[in-house]
Amino acid sequence: MFRLITASMVLAGAAVMIGYAQDQAAPQPKPADSQPAASAPAGEKKLGSKDNPVKVSQIKEATVDGDLKEWNDVKPLPLPFAKKDAGSLKLAWTKDGLFGALTVKTDEIKVDAQNPWAGDAIEVFIEKDCARAAGKGDTENAAQYAFAPTQDGDGGDGTIVVAWGADRDQAADLKCSWKKTKEGYVLEFSIPAKVLKPAKLEEGTKLGFNFALDKAGKAAEQFFSDKDADAGYASPSTWGVIVLDK
Repeated sequence: MFRLITASMVLAGAAVMIGYAQDQAAPQPKPADSQPAASAPAGEKKLGSKDNPVKVSQIKEATVDGDLKEWNDVKPLPLPFAKKDAGSLKLAWTKDGLFGALTVKTDEIKVDAQNPWAGDAIEVFIEKDCARAAGKGDTENAAQYAFAPTQDGDGGDGTIVVAWGADRDQAADLKCSWKKTKEGYVLEFSIPAKVLKPAKLEEGTKLGFNFALDKAGKAAEQFFSDKDADAGYASPSTWGVIVLDK
């Protein structure tokens, strides 16, 4: 059974920043190294669409400590955009929340604590009711989060920025931890169940989902759609879909 070892989050003096970015700061120039996801074969729904969502496995227990040894049996999400091996993201869930484990290959870690997407970070986009809203102004159930390494040291508590769509009190419960590696860095994050409401954390629940792995301010990898095309970062209808599985 999959299990992670707990590492306590240090709130006082920690290098975690929870903030609200200006909406106009989120769009980025369309990255030159991105490409559209391949079309599904005839007669099949595109992987990651609402009719063919990507399955996310349930685990018994999970916490955030930056140690990915226990993630070995979890498969990474399909990554259709990258032309090179930029990194990978694994997702899992428990009754307590949604958890992610990111592995990144990079020669240099660039940090922007106020606007993480301008440096090295992962942006996570979630539509909690999977309603496929046209834009963020059309829903109260979608959000954009950014998780990133910090400037100093080789690991520890990471930077957390909520760009839009989440309540401040709920955002304070998000967690992020990272570690520098020989090839780049690894990062874990969690989004608790109360932040994901009205979604129920149970088998069969679908969530609108996208992510962008940003390297030096450009999206080196994405899950389903290009966040920089036609303000996709704020358009849940363009995101992919995951489903909570056993």
